Amino acid sequence: MKRTTFIVMAVVFVLFVLSWIFRSVSAEGQSDQYILDGFLVTFSAFLTLAVMSFLYKDNPFYKFAEHLFVGVSAAFWMCLGF
Repeated sequence: MKRTTFIVMAVVFVLFVLSWIFRSVSAEGQSDQYILDGFLVTFSAFLTLAVMSFLYKDNPFYKFAEHLFVGVSAAFWMCLGF
């Protein structure tokens, strides 16, 4: 893996964790549902950016989002079929 790819992945991961922590701290003293909401909102934003990153060029973020989408949709339709 190229060094620049590794650096970008590390920065995105750190931003993801910081966003989740800030969202959780801002909801301190409230129910645990806010912590889960903070994680889901942050993860949704990450997946949106990962899918849109394909416009730049093929990269590991896009491949992760693509495989996750295909896996979740296949599991959904399999469960629905049963």
